[in-house]
Amino acid sequence: MIVGSIGAFIENLGMENISSNIDTSIGVVNFDINSSAIQEIKFIKPSIAERFYISISNPLFTYMFFGLGFALIGLELFAIGPGIMAFIGALLISFSSMTFNEFGLNYYGLFIFLLSFLTYIKILSRGYFGFLGIVSFLILHLSSLVMFSNYELKINQFLMFGCSVMLAFFYFIAIPTVIRSRLTTDTSAMSSLSGKEAQVVEILNEKQVLVKLGTKEIVVSKNDDKTFDKTEEVFLSEEDGKLSI
Repeated sequence: MIVGSIGAFIENLGMENISSNIDTSIGVVNFDINSSAIQEIKFIKPSIAERFYISISNPLFTYMFFGLGFALIGLELFAIGPGIMAFIGALLISFSSMTFNEFGLNYYGLFIFLLSFLTYIKILSRGYFGFLGIVSFLILHLSSLVMFSNYELKINQFLMFGCSVMLAFFYFIAIPTVIRSRLTTDTSAMSSLSGKEAQVVEILNEKQVLVKLGTKEIVVSKNDDKTFDKTEEVFLSEEDGKLSI
């Protein structure tokens, strides 16, 4: 019955140059590749935007881009710069969230992911990982399980766990490395000003003094037992990455 329907459908289309040699045993329709009807078939190639949307529809890329977006925003919080990383992170979050509604993402997983992100921020501000780092990783992977629990596309749980490990690697190794590099650069800059002569402009409080170095005014720290007068000449020194007099 299926084979007959196919033959009737081809006849109704009026494709005389297509030979419908139907093998009744397996239900295969053979077409004449040299016919004019075959040559008129046009295959539409998806645009770049459509191919990109198809790519991010993959739950692995959705989860990876979403997690990396928040990671870059977190990195910008600790290594403040011109905001390029935060901008790229916002783009990744925007692109990855385009498919949330269409493929049935479980939004409760987003709240769990946010909890994991805040835990990572707490770890980075504290400076060491410990048991809290393991807990944050488990919460991160739990968020992926909840987010894609009712997803319409098939999920490879092994690869999803690998994405969670990759995101944890980014939080535990990549971000601290960038932060240490930025702190080292800032400390080197402070060390280069050590020994320079400056002039006191204003006593801000018991621990801070505004001084003028060349054409620039900077705030430096001071000991509580020291007193300075305005316009007094002082020499800068570097202590633990901070300038003091």
